[in-house]
Amino acid sequence: MNDGCALMLCALALRICDSIGITGLTPSCFQSRIAGAKGLWMVDRHQSSIRSFRGGDDIWLQISDSQLKVHTHRQDLDETFDSEQLTFEVVNWAKPLHLWILILSSLQFFNKVAISNNTSPS
Repeated sequence: MNDGCALMLCALALRICDSIGITGLTPSCFQSRIAGAKGLWMVDRHQSSIRSFRGGDDIWLQISDSQLKVHTHRQDLDETFDSEQLTFEVVNWAKPLHLWILILSSLQFFNKVAISNNTSPS
């Protein structure tokens, strides 16, 4: 079970970044919605052997069973399928962790440990 996670090709992540104005490092994942699915799409930087059902496309993403919230009706799969349903709606994306946040969290943790270890001597 993957609990709402799936893969997307790095080329698709680059197109998404261009489309929404993300510059610099490509995010490692996107929280998004598409075609009745929602969840986390991790960028496949290793170019896995998973390919689209069309075969050979350079742009693809997986949709896992746990991501599907709305199931498509068979009649919606014909040529009149609404392309708006295939819009990759980005909710959020992975951002670099700022070092000062990590240091502050560590200091708070070590401070709590030090206080709990300085109890009255037995």
